[in-house]
Amino acid sequence: MTTVLAACLALVISLWTASASNDRADRSRVDDLRARLRDDMSKLGELFRLVRETDLIEADDALGPAVGADSDGYRFEHGLLQQTLYNDQSAGQRRRRHRAIAAELERISQQARSSLPLGLLLDIARHYRAGDDNVGAGRSAHKAACSLASTGASIREVAAICRQGLEDLEGRGRQGEAARIRAQLLELLLAATELDWNAEREPDGTNVTERLARDAIAAADESQDTNLRVRVRYLYGKVLLYTQGLHQALGPLRESWEAAVASGDGVSQLLAGCEYGRQLPKIDVAAGIDVLLAAAQIAETDPAVRLSDDPVIIRARDMLYLQIGVNLMDAGNLGPAVVRLRDAVGNIRERGTLGLLPIGLNYLAQAELGIGQVEAGQRTLEEVVGLAAGREVGAWDAVNLAYLGWLRVVRLRDPTGLSLLNEARAATARHWQANLASLVENLYIAALLEGPREGGTLDTVEQAIDGVIGQTRRTGMLRSEVVALSLLARLKLLNGDLDAALLASDAAVAHLREAKWALAAVNAEEVLVHHAIVLAARGDIVAARNAVRRAAAEVRRKARSLSPDQQERFLREVPVNVLVAETVRNLAESNSARHAQRG
Repeated sequence: MTTVLAACLALVISLWTASASNDRADRSRVDDLRARLRDDMSKLGELFRLVRETDLIEADDALGPAVGADSDGYRFEHGLLQQTLYNDQSAGQRRRRHRAIAAELERISQQARSSLPLGLLLDIARHYRAGDDNVGAGRSAHKAACSLASTGASIREVAAICRQGLEDLEGRGRQGEAARIRAQLLELLLAATELDWNAEREPDGTNVTERLARDAIAAADESQDTNLRVRVRYLYGKVLLYTQGLHQALGPLRESWEAAVASGDGVSQLLAGCEYGRQLPKIDVAAGIDVLLAAAQIAETDPAVRLSDDPVIIRARDMLYLQIGVNLMDAGNLGPAVVRLRDAVGNIRERGTLGLLPIGLNYLAQAELGIGQVEAGQRTLEEVVGLAAGREVGAWDAVNLAYLGWLRVVRLRDPTGLSLLNEARAATARHWQANLASLVENLYIAALLEGPREGGTLDTVEQAIDGVIGQTRRTGMLRSEVVALSLLARLKLLNGDLDAALLASDAAVAHLREAKWALAAVNAEEVLVHHAIVLAARGDIVAARNAVRRAAAEVRRKARSLSPDQQERFLREVPVNVLVAETVRNLAESNSARHAQRG
């Protein structure tokens, strides 16, 4: 193909803007040009001659070098002429020239020192697609999706480009480069859509997201790329957490982490370590933090991780730092947790990291509320709830709504928060996720117990608690089971059923003890102080004092991680800390009164 035609076709398809004029005179002139070009399209200089003789084609010396060093550039004044020149080629010619144009534009894009416009990247994919080079189209779609993801653009746009790339690769073989690109597109698609995953089953019993994860692993295996095969192993366990629960997810996540460490590949260790480290604290906080810190060491020292512009790797790095922050909070290191979370959220804001801001702001709000910064926590929750404005509320959006509703009812004594909680429960039912549904329900239950109660409220609470406990025993979400058992003990105490209250509270404390008094998203001091109140109600003052002493020790340990000013606010304004101090005093007074009676 001549350089003239290469330039012509590239501009016809990629760069021209047609005028709107379509009058009869123009059509006549186009017909004449069509006749003159039909039999001699490939002659060098034909377009240049037309430039001299007509005003329908304009030479543009700036455009030619953009397509190739020896190419000429032309602008066509009318869309009809563009289409005429294009249609006068055979189907085979068009395919060959589309492929050549795509290859040339791809070569130019690889030499560019700065990021290219998304439109150009999508044009490359479109040329490959029109040229029947579907592997090239899939590869270019992945590059375009990565470029878009790096701008903080809509995750739905990123997902749409990934899906187009996957569609391009359908039926194009399952080995080599096609398999590698397919695995990469699936991994990016899953990262972009994480906030929208759900456990819904198809009529045949399968889950769409689980199938995508399995397809990614199968494609990586077929690619014969050793590092890619190890890299994507984490995906299935990650998805299982959302669709089935912790019991099903931990095994595959642990295996992916062990395989990544054995491989020595830094990227695989980051991705697997981030996900395994995120979920392990749900049963063992200290062990989870160890995995996260090991992955963080890789992120900070391995150039393939530290310098990568791959949006999946960037997302994992940012998630890793978020998770270290929130798990430090779970471990009681509140001061360092708040600092890390604020830094991590700041980086996510700056980069627009794929879908992480709703999660990051949630973690930050929890930490702010945990140290008594109620106004800051409220602002953070209101901001994150606002992110969902104008679109359907998803699973993480529901969690954020539930936290804001709980805050209004329980901490701000504003009963309007119940409407947010009901909205969150409805969204959770639509987008059920095993790791989040019970969390939303527990916030709703706590608000009903502590907020204004109407007739029948306690019956509603008991039904909800029974539902959560049954659900958590199926999904392995121990953290939510502990909270639900403690809430059940409080409910039974309100109803005057002391035996049932003790049974539920004992079970909650037993789980905490087995977990070394630390579980993700569980305040050990809160469970312990309510246990002490149940014990005291049954007259077991010694056991009650032991329980509240442990609760007070937890409060003091957390306070030591804060600055003096923060400590004062923490002890004075966090309700559970106030309750612990009151319970310590009440039990001390009760003990003194008993001694006085004996005397």
